[in-house]
Amino acid sequence: MHLPEPRELIAQMEDTRARTLTLIQDLDAQQLMGPRLPTVNPLRWEIGHAAYFHEYWVLREHLGEAPGRPDVDRLYDSVNIHHDTRWDLPLPPLEETLAYMDGVRERVRHHLEQDAPDPRRDYLAQYAVFHEDMHTEAFTYTRQTLAYPPPAIGTAADPGWRAGGLDGDAEIPGGTFLLGAMQDGGSSSTTKSGRTRSRSRRSASPGPRSATPSSRTSSRTAATGARSSGTKRAGPGAAPPVWSTRRTGGAGPTAGSGGTSTAGNRCPPTRR
Repeated sequence: MHLPEPRELIAQMEDTRARTLTLIQDLDAQQLMGPRLPTVNPLRWEIGHAAYFHEYWVLREHLGEAPGRPDVDRLYDSVNIHHDTRWDLPLPPLEETLAYMDGVRERVRHHLEQDAPDPRRDYLAQYAVFHEDMHTEAFTYTRQTLAYPPPAIGTAADPGWRAGGLDGDAEIPGGTFLLGAMQDGGSSSTTKSGRTRSRSRRSASPGPRSATPSSRTSSRTAATGARSSGTKRAGPGAAPPVWSTRRTGGAGPTAGSGGTSTAGNRCPPTRR
């Protein structure tokens, strides 16, 4: 399994943390808690939980260090803290939460910069990055669910994205291209039933096409991990805005009601 170099892991860690902070920086204390719903978490809890994941796996489980706070397991362990009780926890104020998050990040960064090569450490560090990436998606849909303003992300640098509607269709010329593997390349794959399936070259020759310009594009560059996204109007028939100002979702179960939650089940376990 290929793992990035420590400097790449540090860049990934900084990137995901910057996204986390961008997604909550404009929210007030009330918005950071929000109503008790089965489909979202209180954001002040969730950002602390994201940092806790880095600390638990990299610093504590692998490196044997002590937790940054004596109460972190009682606050942020999603396995043992039922979703509907997360609004009732004695969460630290935002400033303390951010200080805890920054402390964890600096400790992980120190080990990546200063310690000897350690594939297990690097695997867990990237695992925690991917986990926080997943939560940044959750922060975004939580804002949408609760009808908070759209976050300051995804703003295209190219002014062409804000140029308005586009007339006509995009012309795509036809041509010949290779579909599959070269016949003499020995490419094959195994199906779930254990049968070997050979793949050979096929030549496809589609004719010219035309298409209405897309109303939205979004990508994450595989080589660098950098994100880019934007919205472009495609004329009078364009889709409605991606961000809705209407709150979605109803009131969820209250603590002790026995209601079922989905938001608390999306994290990998923080216990072996």
